[in-house]
Amino acid sequence: MVQERCFETFPRPGPSAAVAVAARTLEAHRSTMMLERAVGMTDIYNLVTSPDEHAGDVTELRTCHQQLDAAVATAYGWEDLDITLGLHPTERFGARGTLQPESQREVERRLLELNGERHSRS
Repeated sequence: MVQERCFETFPRPGPSAAVAVAARTLEAHRSTMMLERAVGMTDIYNLVTSPDEHAGDVTELRTCHQQLDAAVATAYGWEDLDITLGLHPTERFGARGTLQPESQREVERRLLELNGERHSRS
């Protein structure tokens, strides 16, 4: 059996109370939304990423994601990176709420660099 190792080598940031609080807040709000709307995760995130959805609970979940992203960026020491969520084109889904493409590529570049650094030390 082939075992996936991507999470074993993923360059996580150090422990962060701000990340933990933001993650718990996001999870609690998302769980409440799923129960109240009687839908699953896919349906919730189809709403979250839709440019046409403006319901209060969806807007709040977007805010929770923005706060978590900011906390994670800080945990990595990446305060210089623009992690603001906005409406941007995607290849598969058209316009969606996500990071701007340049920021996405920079996050990927930095994670790959960190992965290489950590691998070389092990």
